[in-house]
Amino acid sequence: MPGLGRIRRALCTLLVLGWACAGLAGASSATLLLEEPYGHLGFFTATGHAAVYLSGVCAETPLVLRPCAPGELGAVISRYDGVGGYDWVAIPLIPYLYAVERPEDIPLYADPKMVLFLRDQYRRKHLEMVAPDRDNGGTPGGNWYELVGSAYDRAAYGFEIETSAEQDAVFIERYNSAPNRSHFHLTYRNCADFAKDVINFYYPKRCIAAWWPTWESPRRSRWRRR
Repeated sequence: MPGLGRIRRALCTLLVLGWACAGLAGASSATLLLEEPYGHLGFFTATGHAAVYLSGVCAETPLVLRPCAPGELGAVISRYDGVGGYDWVAIPLIPYLYAVERPEDIPLYADPKMVLFLRDQYRRKHLEMVAPDRDNGGTPGGNWYELVGSAYDRAAYGFEIETSAEQDAVFIERYNSAPNRSHFHLTYRNCADFAKDVINFYYPKRCIAAWWPTWESPRRSRWRRR
């Protein structure tokens, strides 16, 4: 965590500003986020993460989608293992990256204790429905921490495609109305499979996933474009 450095935060801030400008200009898009593994074993296991940022789709709650109002930045949606028994969770862009609600609240420096505090503070305010307190009021275990503060742990690579408000409306209706219960499987129903399905919703049959690269770093993407 201390090795995160200012460079990664600067790059992530540039990404935020770029996505924000696109959203404020009225352009809808879907950005595939491929995120590097992290931790002491990350080099060997290389289990990264995949998510999709939708600039025209916002999170009414972590489990309910809605069209974005003017000036809103959209949400990041992905599949997680062991988060309240749900298949997908949607988080606004800034909290997803930094575990704070406003760009001006992004810390210039964050050590592990600060990151834990920011994540738990956001959870207690917005994520109790998917990651409730322990019986004694303490912070729960599990993978809920992956929902917010991604930029503190992982470098991310984005691949953007254009979408439309009409497509966003259909996407929102479909995902809000379908059952949202987890059937996660590490090798064939994971975060990359979910991201593939989202991209294929907007551009049918454009993405396929090969089984063998599941264990690769995002730099060696499991995605192929037809």
